[in-house]
Amino acid sequence: MTAHPTGAWAVQQVRNVVMGLGERVAGLRFLIHDRDPLFTSAFREVVTAEGLRIITTLARTPRMNAICERVI
Repeated sequence: MTAHPTGAWAVQQVRNVVMGLGERVAGLRFLIHDRDPLFTSAFREVVTAEGLRIITTLARTPRMNAICERVI
């Protein structure tokens, strides 16, 4: 957690998560995130290198994540 996140910080966090998951990352298929500018191309490269498909939420739908999480 940080008060002022940056794109580089987000990339490091996703690397940490992938390393922490180890072999279990192979069982994942998708990463859903919003359109925050913190999710840079470097972030996308790390995620896609692990074989995950990125799904970006629609613009101007702030409650979309909460609704999707309830359905899943």
